[in-house]
Amino acid sequence: FANVFNASPKQLTEVEGVSEVTACYIAVIKETWRRYVTSEREVSKIRGVAQAVEYAKALLSYSGVERAMVIYLDFSSSAILVEECNSGQADRVNIEIKNIVSSAMRVNAAAVVMCHTHVKGFAKPSDADDVFTRQLCLALSSVDVVLAEHAIFADSGDVFSYRESGLLAKMQQNYIDYFNVKQR
Repeated sequence: FANVFNASPKQLTEVEGVSEVTACYIAVIKETWRRYVTSEREVSKIRGVAQAVEYAKALLSYSGVERAMVIYLDFSSSAILVEECNSGQADRVNIEIKNIVSSAMRVNAAAVVMCHTHVKGFAKPSDADDVFTRQLCLALSSVDVVLAEHAIFADSGDVFSYRESGLLAKMQQNYIDYFNVKQR
């Protein structure tokens, strides 16, 4: 069922009996559902990191392309902004760290929850994921915003959490240690 909604209209028309009109109708249904789920009403209900991750997982999983979502939280851990990045490519999504920092500052965020998908394979972070997370953690910390989580979702249903694995805490501690040494 998910494959039908995740297929492009062009892919759907390759199926016997599916016309262009039907393929476009299916795409409209998917987009309507996505907009409903991501409506302001739903976003305002997000409270805390765990709910933010579940929200992102529901929207990003099984998409067939790499996608990313950034959820900005206020000082009471309520969502104040959700931004989604979709490159349309199966193997990567390009995210500018400066844009995340800029958005965090614009909405006066206290924390950021970063989530993205791995379409093929497992939710295990790549070397590029580790570098990105380290750089994002450092950039956000420099403007007093906490990277509260970076979660990776695989189409297999696997989830990797930088927070739960302890890697995020290590990155944050490295930042603290570095600046404590510099200030001495």
